[in-house]
Amino acid sequence: MEKTLNLKTVEKCCTSSLIRDEADIAIKALKHEYARKLALFEFETMSGGREIGESADKTLRDWSMSTRNKRQFFVLCTIATMHNHYKPTSELLKLLGISRAALDTMIADCEAEGWINVKRNKQGHRRVQATEIAVQTWFEYSNWIKEKSFDYKFHHLHASIVAMREILESK
Repeated sequence: MEKTLNLKTVEKCCTSSLIRDEADIAIKALKHEYARKLALFEFETMSGGREIGESADKTLRDWSMSTRNKRQFFVLCTIATMHNHYKPTSELLKLLGISRAALDTMIADCEAEGWINVKRNKQGHRRVQATEIAVQTWFEYSNWIKEKSFDYKFHHLHASIVAMREILESK
């Protein structure tokens, strides 16, 4: 049996291929723009361009942004408070991958500043969580991030990438 191609079949095939090629180009351009804006966004978050709100603590922000370990410690303490529990220091040591001496210093610094609550059991084991001022500082930072992400229109770029992928999958 001989196959014959009619004009409609050829046109459909070529159009489908062209749409795929154009969608691929568009996705690459959107991903590039997302990466470019993310780099600008990251630089803005790292350079401290954010105004500190009334209840947020500038000293806490500066302390928690000074090293990766301090930032992670602060975030873990904040998560513990948001989950309404205390984080054992043994877990913090594993999660942070730091020495006990480094953790002890962070705990002592933060407890003295009033940024964390420390509970000790009968054996002297400690558990920590962020205080109200630390959580409020995080909430204000979170709100600033939300607003900045809208300013950079990440949601539009993401939605466009998803729409282009759907076009590709439907063809």
